[in-house]
Amino acid sequence: MKDYVLMTDSTIDLPVKILETLNIEVIPMTFVMEEKVFVDGSMSPKDFYEKLRNKILPTTSQISPSVYTERFNKFAKEGKDILYVCFSSGLSGTYNSALIAAKDVMNSYPGCKIVVIDSLCASIGEGVLVYEMALKKNNGATLEDLADWAEKNKLNICHWIMVDDLKHLQRGGRIPQSVALLGSMMNIKPILILDDFGKLKVVEKVRGKSKAAEYMISKIEKHAKNVCSQTLYVVHGDCEEDAKDFANKIKEKLKVKNFVINNIGSMIGAHVGPGTLAVVFFGDKR
Repeated sequence: MKDYVLMTDSTIDLPVKILETLNIEVIPMTFVMEEKVFVDGSMSPKDFYEKLRNKILPTTSQISPSVYTERFNKFAKEGKDILYVCFSSGLSGTYNSALIAAKDVMNSYPGCKIVVIDSLCASIGEGVLVYEMALKKNNGATLEDLADWAEKNKLNICHWIMVDDLKHLQRGGRIPQSVALLGSMMNIKPILILDDFGKLKVVEKVRGKSKAAEYMISKIEKHAKNVCSQTLYVVHGDCEEDAKDFANKIKEKLKVKNFVINNIGSMIGAHVGPGTLAVVFFGDKR
């Protein structure tokens, strides 16, 4: 079996120790804040979200074809194939950039195979897909088998998201300004999912964090596969205590034993803001 590299981008929001243990190649994204360019992950979550709270807002950008070409070339020169798992095409143009670069590199290295997977996932959802793929790779899965598994299973990764501050969704064009203003006044917390096209979709509006948490737990109960034996992934926008409390509520209600709790990184956090809570799990459908 020809050696290949499993590669992804920095929107996956997996803990660093997991990335290091499983030898996953990560291409960082960048954002601009206060006229300075930052690599995703170079600013601490505390500092990043504090700036957002002080209305210092970032601008994010997708990975360019030239960056992909450089990284793909590195492994093509070593005689390795590449399986790249990309941030959802429903939220970024990064997928198309990766396809352009992959075609160019394969033309330059005819013996190299590069497969680009549109994860249709974001944040820890993309991270879960990559994590499961890395485990299978380490157990001997071929590139072709792994790509096939990803395509068959990616839409079973369910994202349920509660946003605390509506102005960030409004700024990104996800909701109208009038809805953001009224919702903030009435303590409305929108519940979002990633749909089958990898796009954010508001599916419910709940008053208050407590009811929002209850609503999301009801969806885990309804849609999760073998929930007691799963690891559930909870990510947050600099509200760790809220995330731990949410995980405890899930544990009490559904008897889930295993959790991973982590911060939402800068690239996703720029669009959902501080106080966001999300849970990701394998389910019957999105």
